[in-house]
Amino acid sequence: KSYLNIIPSDKSEKKIREKISTFLHESGHFSPPRVSKGLNTMIRGWLNNYDVPGVSYPAMSKRKLRSYGTI
Repeated sequence: KSYLNIIPSDKSEKKIREKISTFLHESGHFSPPRVSKGLNTMIRGWLNNYDVPGVSYPAMSKRKLRSYGTI
């Protein structure tokens, strides 16, 4: 059996973090539900690009995004 580990590149991860930062900067005055909905849509769409059932492993990227901004 072969195992293909499809993960986002570092460049792609950096790009989504920049996109999140820009979104938060521009939507800081919005209500929390609206900000949450915007972030969820953006992140879910990005992760779906790398989700191939049985082939990809985007969990590490999810962990990196969760810890982004908490340091």
